Amino acid sequence: MKKVLIPSKIPTGQFQLMASMTRLLGAKDAFEATGRRQFLDTRIVASIPSLPDVLPPAVTLFKHHKDLHDGSLIRTFHDLRLRPAHPLLLLAVNEWDPTLLGDHCPNATIWDNLSFVTFNCANGERAVSVGRYKHGWRKDEGWWFAGVPLTT
Repeated sequence: MKKVLIPSKIPTGQFQLMASMTRLLGAKDAFEATGRRQFLDTRIVASIPSLPDVLPPAVTLFKHHKDLHDGSLIRTFHDLRLRPAHPLLLLAVNEWDPTLLGDHCPNATIWDNLSFVTFNCANGERAVSVGRYKHGWRKDEGWWFAGVPLTT
């Protein structure tokens, strides 16, 4: 698998990760492949949409600098000309680059405006979680969000 970090024209604190998308797994296998401790709501995992026919060439991770609630996260994506990355793409990126949680922890994506996949590390343990948005995203938690270009 080819991994390339690209200095992007997106504001500081963001980068693009391009990885060959030759091996994308179904949800169950994708979670297992990450090797992380799993905290999954199986009903929400079942709601992960099918992958699109055309996959984006890169996933962009950006760090937000304010507390985000309600639609403000979606507005932030749109302001950056991005949309949330598909959950299986974020799973693939974290599988392909296990070091991602070092500098870009925690990282997340959303779908249906309420559901999320997060990767984080606490107490020396790396984990992946799936749940429903309840409390917002606090800037002091250091969240990185995964997005793809609006045009794909």
